[in-house]
Amino acid sequence: MKIEKEKRKVTIMCQNGSFISGYVHIFQGERIMDFINDQKESFIPITSAAFYTAKQVKLFKIFSRKVKDTVLLNKSAILLIKES
Repeated sequence: MKIEKEKRKVTIMCQNGSFISGYVHIFQGERIMDFINDQKESFIPITSAAFYTAKQVKLFKIFSRKVKDTVLLNKSAILLIKES
């Protein structure tokens, strides 16, 4: 039996200062924070994930970008999550 889920675009700031942009798949009607605060799972899958890392270069920052198909992110690494 397949359970229908909604695909939500999110941007996540991690504790190490990097950002991940991609999609999380949650149950219909569920809030992003309920999904993140669910204690049953320690990791969340993110599809179409793009990583952005800021590197300090004297007076400005350079952002590098890496794209992956799917990643599993440990919830404890999340500092901030925003639905796009």
